[in-house]
Amino acid sequence: MATLEESSGGSHVHKIFEAFGRRKDKLRDKEIEEATEEAYELFASIPKETVQDIADSFGATLQPSLKELLDGFLNTAAEDIDTSEFLRALLEKYNETVRMYRESQG
Repeated sequence: MATLEESSGGSHVHKIFEAFGRRKDKLRDKEIEEATEEAYELFASIPKETVQDIADSFGATLQPSLKELLDGFLNTAAEDIDTSEFLRALLEKYNETVRMYRESQG
């Protein structure tokens, strides 16, 4: 009888720890999801003022085509500039510039 009680008690304790582990995993997953969402929100856009400050720091050395691109973003953005769209536009402009340069070099 004592062995049966010990066996039953051990099983119950084991189930408690399994339930605790599942709960801990759910909490961890929720925390990871929340942190991911927070990071996305932080980096999904660039403050308009930051882009303006960086552009201004180049002064007269900023090439006209790049100034035009940046001005377009700055003039259409309400407060923040979408990071994905901004990087895409910069990469497209850079790619186009490199292609044109290589074509001009023969």
